[in-house]
Amino acid sequence: GLPAASAWAVPVTLFKAVMITYYVDNTTTPGTPRLTRVVNHFTPQALAGVVEDLDLSYDLYDGAVNPTALTFLPQLINGVTYTDSQIRKVNIHVGVRSEALSKPLQDYVRNHITTSVNVRSLAAVDKYPS
Repeated sequence: GLPAASAWAVPVTLFKAVMITYYVDNTTTPGTPRLTRVVNHFTPQALAGVVEDLDLSYDLYDGAVNPTALTFLPQLINGVTYTDSQIRKVNIHVGVRSEALSKPLQDYVRNHITTSVNVRSLAAVDKYPS
């Protein structure tokens, strides 16, 4: 069994954090934009396909209007300037195609994905401040 805990050995809890970064890169295949992934500090890996479409939009929180799907910031709407400090959700759309033509289709094979990401727990807002 395990030795008994003492005043000199305080129990601790450990966890492993993994940082995964995605970005569009055109150096793996020069002149061809590729979706690339880096895990922690390791070598970047180009993922399958050629990025044809990458759209980002932002949902904001200002306590009243809460504008959605803004494509750039800062932005002036009805006399109010919205900035990146108000981002609560990022909407991402990625469209990727195959590198080579499909013989049966005589066209590229395309795949699109759309998702939303809450940013650093900023989506949690005190709806009823004191």
